Amino acid sequence: MKTLIELYDNEAIENILAPIAIHPERVIYLWDESVNGLVDGNREGGIRRFLNSQKPVLSAIFYEIESSELKDIGKELEGILSRYEDCVIDFTGGSGILFFALSMYAKDHHIPSFFIDFSTGKMVNLFGCERLTREFQIPSLTSKELFRITGGSMYRYGNFEDIWKEEEFQDDIRKVWKLYFQDPDHWHDQMEYLEYANEQYGSSSSALTILAPATVNIHNRVYQNNRKLLEEWKRIGIVRYCYTENDMIHIMFKNDAIKRCVTKMKSSLLLYLYALAKSADFFDEVRISLMVDSDEISRQYHNIASKIDLLLMKGIIPVFVKCTIDVPTRQDLEGLYMQARKFGGRLSKMLLVTTKDLRYAHPAIAEGARSLGIEVVDRYDLPQKNFLSQLYWIVNRN
Repeated sequence: MKTLIELYDNEAIENILAPIAIHPERVIYLWDESVNGLVDGNREGGIRRFLNSQKPVLSAIFYEIESSELKDIGKELEGILSRYEDCVIDFTGGSGILFFALSMYAKDHHIPSFFIDFSTGKMVNLFGCERLTREFQIPSLTSKELFRITGGSMYRYGNFEDIWKEEEFQDDIRKVWKLYFQDPDHWHDQMEYLEYANEQYGSSSSALTILAPATVNIHNRVYQNNRKLLEEWKRIGIVRYCYTENDMIHIMFKNDAIKRCVTKMKSSLLLYLYALAKSADFFDEVRISLMVDSDEISRQYHNIASKIDLLLMKGIIPVFVKCTIDVPTRQDLEGLYMQARKFGGRLSKMLLVTTKDLRYAHPAIAEGARSLGIEVVDRYDLPQKNFLSQLYWIVNRN
């Protein structure tokens, strides 16, 4: 096949799925102004840049259909499609009068056509695409490719060093959180105490030790060091020593990574989720703490960046995960929704993870999340078995 005809769709992934699966020589994008608005240079540039990165290299040509009259659209299609040989039409995701006009044109001129059924992951033959249907396989996308399609780029991969990726460290994180599930409230208090103690009394960001008062006052609330929990951390090996002398607590952590994890509550939660996702051996890619430039092409909004806590890729399905140690706000929900829609479109899955009780204490927030298509994992779902079950269900549901 030489020419693939695509109805440009506002869903980013649907624009490139057939081209990278069947590798035509060129892709003709028909842009319907009444449906898609004016031609967006950033989105067009993102598609060109993505297709140019493919092997073999694919060329993209964009045609804007300006008319809203069926007869005139038919003439425009005749003028465009007659220039190219060996055409096949992809009807995945199209809509509006252009979709109807192209359907009529394909029928009248006996042009091979198909669409992709995302619920089954199969190509459906409409006319003359029997071989393509038999050979079609849903491709996979990487996170870099996902952002490239929409004209963005990943310019920083996390705030974490290579040690965070090591199995030993991930095992330590899982041990820490196993203790969390035994007594969440005291664990939270200890983390708040350590976060404050490290900020106020830690010698430096790289030191492994903390020397701080055993009792501190944080925002008119008194926190005491939890000696029992520290002894448990010592038992599992993440703390080398801990003792109290003259009402001062002396703590030495196993390494700097562990120290920063257990003195930053959100980092601890995020790294726990990362360790679980990696241990599942289910995802093609697991990315943590990503910074994404939303407009790599024109640089018009270069200073506007998106922070993604956790991104999981399974085939063409991206799962955007936001984690918080607080009760999420409506702004948190809308931010996650907009992020997922921008970079992954309707194929995106969204997951909000919190250590708070949303199910019983904040049901309105949980319902608000569900109304946006966001799945919620709260403190009751955080144990490994529950969390991984949620992930499997989210990815596989239609």
